[in-house]
Amino acid sequence: MIASTKWRNANRETVRAKDRRINLKKYGITPEDYDRMNKIQNGLCAICHKVDTANRALAVDHCHATHVIRGLLCGKCNKALGGFNDDVEILRAAIAYLIHEECGQVTDPVPSNVHT
Repeated sequence: MIASTKWRNANRETVRAKDRRINLKKYGITPEDYDRMNKIQNGLCAICHKVDTANRALAVDHCHATHVIRGLLCGKCNKALGGFNDDVEILRAAIAYLIHEECGQVTDPVPSNVHT
């Protein structure tokens, strides 16, 4: 085990490249496919159009039902979609909520029909 750790530490680039190939293989793409997608997106997240602030490679986003790859996302956007379970209706509700709050309207946190 110690020898393995030493080897991994001494060969970080080799290990990183192998890990990348294994990770991309789960999605059925090659490192070249990933690089092509990344180039098309100019190295930016498909949602927020920013570089991943954690200095990580963009995540491969896919539809969990069909396994079709949708694009590359930064960590924050990828986690956000996961947090909403990729549910369009929940995302629409979140957008409506943000738009409502953006208008300066504050919703009473305890509706009048709730007895406290």
